[in-house]
Amino acid sequence: MKKKKIYLSNKDLLPEIMKFKETGVASEKFGEMLLKIATNLSNKPNFIRYNWWKEDMISSAVYTCLKYSKNFDPEKQKNTNPFSYLTTICYNAFQAFLNEQKHHKNIKNECYNKKYLIDDLDSQKSIDYTELKKWDEIEIDSK
Repeated sequence: MKKKKIYLSNKDLLPEIMKFKETGVASEKFGEMLLKIATNLSNKPNFIRYNWWKEDMISSAVYTCLKYSKNFDPEKQKNTNPFSYLTTICYNAFQAFLNEQKHHKNIKNECYNKKYLIDDLDSQKSIDYTELKKWDEIEIDSK
């Protein structure tokens, strides 16, 4: 039986995250490790269908990992597991990115659905989402 190759181990990751925590400067090796974690997580079934946002999701996850890696505390855990810590940060960053994209999609759909209101407004004026929300309130009040 062939043994599965591990692409990143806690033994390699722990010294890099501790060095980053002490110095505040991420080494190239640590950056590559974060990129590997985020890239491999993006290929999981939960995120595989978002291929048009894949690079943005990965870069957002790496940035978020760098932002919160300083909070890693090996003494708080019985079994020190920086891989799990960073993978969880990446997973949450992916979820936050997708929620933000969903919010933008809802705004865009709202604008398309309220196109008749936008056409009535001055064509030179930019579309303001808050104006559309005001129109919704007027419509609700008039009912």
